[in-house]
Amino acid sequence: MADLPEYQRQGVVGQGAGVIAAPRSGILDSIGVALKPVEEGLTRVAIQDAEQKGALDGVQRDANGKLVFAPRTEFTKFDAAYNRAAQVGYVTEFANDHQMTALEAGQKFRDNPEGFQEFWKGHMQGVLEQVPAGLRGDAAVSLSKLGAQVSHGILQQKIATDYKLSVASWSERYDSVVADMRSLASSGGVQTDEYKTKSAELERLL
Repeated sequence: MADLPEYQRQGVVGQGAGVIAAPRSGILDSIGVALKPVEEGLTRVAIQDAEQKGALDGVQRDANGKLVFAPRTEFTKFDAAYNRAAQVGYVTEFANDHQMTALEAGQKFRDNPEGFQEFWKGHMQGVLEQVPAGLRGDAAVSLSKLGAQVSHGILQQKIATDYKLSVASWSERYDSVVADMRSLASSGGVQTDEYKTKSAELERLL
């Protein structure tokens, strides 16, 4: 029997002249790169959703209306986002709760900025003891800013009041000195020591 010819195997992946297929790992890498923007977008949406929930649910009030911080246990970045929003919400609500106290004290001490500052210092020390330790620093900053705003307003008002009183006092004294000088002049007392004293005082007033 005649020997059959032997044929060489061709077209084997990665060999000879056949079609060369891409490595499996390369395909997976390409898919991963393509999906990365999608994954990042979904992560951002999930973080935003967690922040919204934290702002709404992370700050509550008990039966007496007292502010309560309700954080999550942080297992994921989404829990961390929830807690960050809850912290901001708590500090904001905390400052709002004490704004009326600051304004009322500002009216009470409207002529005494030092008195308001002393009152506000004691008020802060008392209420900050009720704040969770982890939020106490931010809460203290918010109350300090609130107190500084009211204190500045009191000081500006006092400056304006003192200025008006000073102007009124000056005007009253000016009118008095001028009236005395006119009276002395009409009676021939221009050369007297009293007239000279009044004249010198008028110069100081002017």
